[in-house]
Amino acid sequence: MIRRWFRKALPIPQPSKEAELRSSQLDMTTLPILTARELLEYVGYDATLSGIYRLVGLSEEHFDTLYRQPTYAFALCSQLAPASENNHHSGPGGLLQHTLEVIENALHIRRSYQLPLGGSPEEISAQEHIWTYGLFVACLLHDIGKLFQRIQLVPKQADGQTGFWTPQDGYISDTDAVSYAIAFNDVPYKSHQRLSLTMFGTLIPKPARAWLTQHPEILDQIIHYLWGEEYESQVIADIAIQADRRSTAKNMDIKKPGSRMPGAVDSLADRMITRLRQLIDERDIKYNQDGGMGWVTGEYTYFVCRPLAQRLISSFEDTGTPGMPQDPVRIYNVLQEHGFAIENDDGGAVFKISIEHAQGRFSHTFTCLKFKTRLLWRAVRLPQPFEGTIRELGADTALRSETAPAPSRHEPAKAKAPETADKQREPELERTEPVTATTRENTPTIETDEDDTDPFADPVPREPAPVSQPAPEEEQVDAFEPEAVSVKTPVTPSKRENDTGSYEAAEALGPATDIKSLDWTDDVGTAFLEWVKHGIQRKTLSVNNAKAGLHFVEDGIFLVSPRIFQHFVKEAKLGNGSEYTKLQKRFSRLKINLKTKLEHQNVHRYTVDTGNKQARLNGWLLPYSAIFDDDTERPKTNKFVRPSDDD
Repeated sequence: MIRRWFRKALPIPQPSKEAELRSSQLDMTTLPILTARELLEYVGYDATLSGIYRLVGLSEEHFDTLYRQPTYAFALCSQLAPASENNHHSGPGGLLQHTLEVIENALHIRRSYQLPLGGSPEEISAQEHIWTYGLFVACLLHDIGKLFQRIQLVPKQADGQTGFWTPQDGYISDTDAVSYAIAFNDVPYKSHQRLSLTMFGTLIPKPARAWLTQHPEILDQIIHYLWGEEYESQVIADIAIQADRRSTAKNMDIKKPGSRMPGAVDSLADRMITRLRQLIDERDIKYNQDGGMGWVTGEYTYFVCRPLAQRLISSFEDTGTPGMPQDPVRIYNVLQEHGFAIENDDGGAVFKISIEHAQGRFSHTFTCLKFKTRLLWRAVRLPQPFEGTIRELGADTALRSETAPAPSRHEPAKAKAPETADKQREPELERTEPVTATTRENTPTIETDEDDTDPFADPVPREPAPVSQPAPEEEQVDAFEPEAVSVKTPVTPSKRENDTGSYEAAEALGPATDIKSLDWTDDVGTAFLEWVKHGIQRKTLSVNNAKAGLHFVEDGIFLVSPRIFQHFVKEAKLGNGSEYTKLQKRFSRLKINLKTKLEHQNVHRYTVDTGNKQARLNGWLLPYSAIFDDDTERPKTNKFVRPSDDD
């Protein structure tokens, strides 16, 4: 059936003539209507899309229908429209250039993911191309809604009369227009995203739409992403947002004021950064001093989050500027999404830093936004670096001025960061090793249910069979036996030894949270932590066995992912388990889990080695102090589970 869809591919638009146009040669008020090939060449791309072709690995026939045709259609719709008024990709052809960059970035990032997350090797192999295509569709459509309201093409007739056009009217080249101009409109923030969704049936060919409908999970993620619901879109949004930010940040450094379109107005982010520059230039913001708001390392400048947001809000109120956000978190997001504030390792805007004066006069810890210094100060008035040490906590990175003493290495602070919107500090999703012909057989899959009827394979060998029923030879191993969890604490009236040798601490723990009464508006991250704590100490969660979602290891408590998160989501009736990434994002905001040492990621890779079998597990690490009191003896660790060599 799929093969039959590709027999009637639409013809590829052919170039009418060679065009070597440059911004300096264009009349911005009378832009030419170009073919798809001319547009691709204008923005610096091979008209055959050879770069994307190599990344997706399809036959020429399938690539033509699935990728080349909708990309050409997008080019014909966008023409030389910019991607923004005067921010990133603000020159002619900026929207097309930005979209192609986002697509290529996303396809590169996608190669480090095994999709679907937690799927079996067979599922990952069978669904390889549809997940790649779903990501392509999301990236292709993510900004086309701008052409409906925010950045409009205004067609001009031969007699000079102008008309009205949107991408829903077909290609502008099919109208009687001989040229067009660009008009800018002030519209609500991100309203273009939902309008982008209306082009799904126009740009995406029928066989591709039919293919996607056979995979509702992927189609659902695309729809949620284009609708602006990034948490529900899960991994599609995670990759697309990373790709979008890379393209935006890359183009910020090469923006040329001369390429700005006539009539372009300052965007919300532009107005914020312009006002911040004014406050700095007027010496209205103190920096590099005790009680100051800003801290400069030389290349980078950090501004304390909430004071900066409040100062911007009050400044706009004083001048009567309309339409400015009143929520500090919204300000963080806008500055980051437009490439001004640098993103942290978790994809959020907020950094936690420690400040220590060179002579020891003061030291502080702040949550800050991070900027490039040259973005804020005039070249002739660049500030001197802070005389001391500025360290990014969590990344274990010290940034010092030349006069500052070398800092001593210390562990990241364990205090919670301020509450922010869910979009802040999003954790990375699970990435596993690529499945190849040589590794697929030995690559375990992560099961999604806790019972024996689970259709997925166990990630580790099952328990040995009872003596009365000898196990097959390959299962007769002295490994991975369920080990009793013995929480040894001083005996008190509320903690007394029972017949099994463990201790009852139910009275001390207090009643467990009724997780079945939770919804996503509650603090589910904290509820999950308490659920794990009660599950360990009341022995309601399996630990240290083949079906367990928890293992005691040398470095802490290993939470098998996504199994333990899916278990909670199902038990709390927050979904069918597929929403576990949403739980992970909420849980990561507690800043309790331990990061990997080298890459500073949430996900740790562990190996299960039973002597005759090995398997890989992904998971998160909790310090023992998050579950057990300081005077509590640590439980016995699982000797068969250890960190992987490449973690």
